[in-house]
Amino acid sequence: MLDRARRVEQGTSRLLTIIFAPALGPRKSVLERIRWLFLLFFVFSAAVNAFFLLFQTKQDLRELLASYALTYLVLYAVGGWWRSRFRLWTDAIAILALFSFGAEVQNPVRLYLFFYSAVLYRSLYGGRRSTIGVAFSFLAALVGSTAYAAITSANPAGPLTVAQVLVNIPGFAGTAWLMHAVKTTLDDYEEALRREKILTEAGAALVAAEDQPTVFEASIRAAMALAATSYEPRAALAVGFDRQQKLVAAGPPTRVIKDGPDVKLTGLPGPLQEAVDQRRPVRVHLQDAVVWAGWHQDQPAGAFTGWVAASPLVISGRAKGMLSIASTRPLSKGLEDAVSRLGNSSALALERVVLAEDLKRSTESLKSSEARFRSLVQNSSDVITLLDRHGAIGYVSPAVEKMLGYNTGELLGARLWKLLHSDDLQNATETFGTLIKNHDSVALLGTRWRHKDGSYRFMETVLSNQLGDPDVSAVVLNTRDVTERKDLEDRLRHQAFYDTLTTLANRLLFKDRVGRALTANRDSSRRTAVLFLDMDDFKHVNDSLGHAAGDALLMAVARRLLDCVNPGDTVARFGGDEFAILLDGISEVAIATGMAERIQNEFRAPIKAGGVEIVSPFSIGIAISGPDSKDPEELLRNADVAMYRAKSRGKQSYEVFEDAMHAAALERLQMESDLRTALQEGTQLFLQYQPIVWLESEQMSGVEALVRWNHPTRGVVPPDRFITLAEETGLINELGSWVMEQACAQVHKWEEAHPDHKLRLGVNISTRQLRRPHIVDEIRAIVRKSKLSPERLTLEITETAVMREGEETAKILQKLRSAGIKVAIDDFGTGYSSLSYLARFPIDVLKIDKGFVAQVGRGAKKAALLRAIVGLGHSLGVEIVAEGVETRQQVNILQPLGCRGQGYFYSRPVSPVDIEKLLDNDGRFDHHETAKDGKGAKGAKRGAAPVLAVVDGAKEAG
Repeated sequence: MLDRARRVEQGTSRLLTIIFAPALGPRKSVLERIRWLFLLFFVFSAAVNAFFLLFQTKQDLRELLASYALTYLVLYAVGGWWRSRFRLWTDAIAILALFSFGAEVQNPVRLYLFFYSAVLYRSLYGGRRSTIGVAFSFLAALVGSTAYAAITSANPAGPLTVAQVLVNIPGFAGTAWLMHAVKTTLDDYEEALRREKILTEAGAALVAAEDQPTVFEASIRAAMALAATSYEPRAALAVGFDRQQKLVAAGPPTRVIKDGPDVKLTGLPGPLQEAVDQRRPVRVHLQDAVVWAGWHQDQPAGAFTGWVAASPLVISGRAKGMLSIASTRPLSKGLEDAVSRLGNSSALALERVVLAEDLKRSTESLKSSEARFRSLVQNSSDVITLLDRHGAIGYVSPAVEKMLGYNTGELLGARLWKLLHSDDLQNATETFGTLIKNHDSVALLGTRWRHKDGSYRFMETVLSNQLGDPDVSAVVLNTRDVTERKDLEDRLRHQAFYDTLTTLANRLLFKDRVGRALTANRDSSRRTAVLFLDMDDFKHVNDSLGHAAGDALLMAVARRLLDCVNPGDTVARFGGDEFAILLDGISEVAIATGMAERIQNEFRAPIKAGGVEIVSPFSIGIAISGPDSKDPEELLRNADVAMYRAKSRGKQSYEVFEDAMHAAALERLQMESDLRTALQEGTQLFLQYQPIVWLESEQMSGVEALVRWNHPTRGVVPPDRFITLAEETGLINELGSWVMEQACAQVHKWEEAHPDHKLRLGVNISTRQLRRPHIVDEIRAIVRKSKLSPERLTLEITETAVMREGEETAKILQKLRSAGIKVAIDDFGTGYSSLSYLARFPIDVLKIDKGFVAQVGRGAKKAALLRAIVGLGHSLGVEIVAEGVETRQQVNILQPLGCRGQGYFYSRPVSPVDIEKLLDNDGRFDHHETAKDGKGAKGAKRGAAPVLAVVDGAKEAG
């Protein structure tokens, strides 16, 4: 019997264990255990009711439906427990099942028991609204089934049963609400336990973190775990300062972000700004807020509506970041407190890690500094020396061996003064004595130290008094060898005052000596003279023989100048081909002019340079000081002005400065300024055109453009004045471009108005213009802009310029011809008068100077020479234009030669309106009387193209 009882007890124990294991397991929450117990209570109640249904004597359709209803309700309850939730459609079927069951059960006790168990069990799931709705639906099923049973049953007790049910409805509802409150409390309790566990684990992870990324990742992982019960939560962590932070981590997925977007406080929604300012956590509902970094990391930019829980990371009283959780649906209650605690833990961990990293860096930096200092001292090229207050050497770095040849042991204990040059000893001891009297003082000392081989080296030493520092207790010397620097300074000093090529004095030294001479002679009858020398045509030596030959010539010129002057005189080179000579203490002007004549005579003899003998004459300007002369610059400027006067009068000469020259120089500067203004305004300059005529038919074939200047106060300025000035100042480039643009545009207008007359346009171009690097492209651009055909344009350059400029000019002229533009030689016969270069240079037109034309009719030889030139030009395929045609006799002689003519016989330079009238007359001249009075026939000829010229000098045909 005992064994049997024991077996029954064991079996019962196993059965109870199986039944209550889901509720009593170690990993189950209190709510899950209560749900399991109420599930058992519900199943038990269903089983009791099923027993009575099955063993009723009467079995009809209602009993069968009630049985099915009980079966469904049991499955409904188990399914809800298994899934931890109920669906709406299962609740709806359960209500129908309860109605079917209640309509059959006649026993109020069993009915109440079953309905109580159903309502209480269902109240343990879902939220407040779903619990109230389901509870009242269950009660409605109870009332409905009871009423149905009372109506359809013959039992007179039915109405009493309905009344009893109605009386118990408040009890049913209150019990359901109480059970839901228990469920809610247990949910909150479980959530609190869950959050506490997460915070505890996060705290442990943050304590173990050794770097900032680990802190960031642990914080985001914990934040995501805290918000796990919310709908699609997102977490973000920003770190920085109060107003400017940067996103460093986010989730999901949990990740550390490198170079994340900036999070500006001013860009956050207002509640979040207040949370940062007030250093407090916040849980807010945002409506159409500007998307902030923690939410939109993986979302498109735009407005955000949802819930946010955030807490600032406060370190040392300052907000150094923000931890936030966001969702488009409401967040769990109390989440902001958990976020706040996590934020505090994260802030502490971050502060600890930062401090640890700073400490580690400081320690490593200290170790590195110590090692670096030791390495610097041991390997420095400077000598580090420690002296006691008596000057004895207590330590010297190994660099002394390389610098002075001594071993470190040789110098220990020795007095430093034994190494110094005797001339530097007094200065060194006085500096050292002053230094040791003042703690932490520093001094700089330049001395010569004796090398072990007996030579001396220039040393620069920085002395620092560290006698008061217990770690040093010495005077520290940092010594550097500056011997090479001293030599370089001496060389630079020499280069600052002397020309590197010729070793003559330069402008700076020359000016200094002029100033000294003026001061010395101020109170005496002696005078100071400055000769300013400029080599004539030195550029052509460089261009033809090269810069090496030019440098050789300059050195030879310097030597010859030194031979010309007296020992006390100064010869200087100012740069390029400019030299100057200072004659100090002269008694009369004749001494200066005599020196200029001597130089002129000496330099008539050729100098050999670049393998050839070169004659290099000078243009010399002389300036003599007056009794009140003080400014060396003024004397130099006067000599320069005189030199330019000498050069303008034919070179290879000298001029003595006079006050009138200064006035002329000022006049020239004013004229230059006025010309610049005229070019800028564009209203003072204008063009006139002189017709070029086919002599055979006496029709205009083209025009030559000639620039004129109508000065507002001077009136019409002669071309020879302002064009020469433009050449010398470089304004010819701007002036030439303006003339070419205006002339091309004008001729194109005439072509459009008179399409039968294809005029050729001639414009003078200077050699200075041709030296411009992009002159060909500039001329092409002007022609394209004006829409003038390139073959209608002829550029005129003087014969002398062509020969002087040489091959470089020939290359440029060839490029212009390749572009369709013609090239003319102007004033042929005034320069080299050689036809040999016609075959070498790309020339299309030869314009015979009016000096040749004027001789026609004065002898058979003159006419024969002219015919020979024209014939040779035609044989070479060159067109001929005779300039200065002024008489009918000249026309008659030139007509058979097949050339064109230009001159006052036909027309002076006239305005565009007059040319327009000629074109209206078919370009034909009606009479050909000699224009002695300056009035020539007007007209032109259709045919050949015009010639364009931007003046190389003052020239006006006729």
